[in-house]
Amino acid sequence: MGEEMEANTCYLGIELNDLYAMVSYMQPNMEEPETVSTIAGSENYRIPTLLARRKNVGMWYYGEDAGRMAKTSEVICVDSLLRRAAASEVITIAKESYDAVDLLALFIKKVIELPQKLGNTSHVTGIVLTVDHLTKELIGIFRHVAELLGLSQETFAVIDDKEIKQDDYMGIGDKGILSVGTDMEKTVLEMIGEMIDEDSAILSIYYGEEMNEDSANEIAEKVEEEYPDVEVEVHYGGQPIYYYVISVE
Repeated sequence: MGEEMEANTCYLGIELNDLYAMVSYMQPNMEEPETVSTIAGSENYRIPTLLARRKNVGMWYYGEDAGRMAKTSEVICVDSLLRRAAASEVITIAKESYDAVDLLALFIKKVIELPQKLGNTSHVTGIVLTVDHLTKELIGIFRHVAELLGLSQETFAVIDDKEIKQDDYMGIGDKGILSVGTDMEKTVLEMIGEMIDEDSAILSIYYGEEMNEDSANEIAEKVEEEYPDVEVEVHYGGQPIYYYVISVE
């Protein structure tokens, strides 16, 4: 039963910018991810970052459909969703006001649902969203998007496309990317070094489903050696995307 459930799960990777989004999915029985298109049989995988709403009906279109509807007089279109969300814009459509962040969340929701609409019935257990340049403001925006979509921090991650290479590990904090490297333990320790300050008293390490307690304890021991005034706790978190989740109090 457990193996059957695992085989019926998948991870999503979403590349997002102001012009387009691309979505790929990966299942345990696949050798490499598969990128999907909104048009059956097409190799055009770019989904325009565009929403359109009918003027007199609360019906939303996205991507290519929104682009086609934009050629008519029946809809009002909203583009540049990422930029507008970052600017905290309020957009008025047919006398109704929408926060741009809410519209960005709606677009991402539709992109997340795309593989299932195309016949992939797997349960999504993790989502990694990539942007060109991850800022503190964008981290806050995507945290709000995750809340709107009911996604936890353990299953939804946002990374910076320019600062990470293939096979790199990355540490992300409230201020953005804190560390990047090819050695996982060193990258985690560098991230912790950026998180701890003179007021820090307790550091908690939650290791994910792909890690083990021994590895987490080795990191804890090195933190205790470097920061003897900080109490270090190790817990099993079981999160699917992050190897470690670190909190500092």
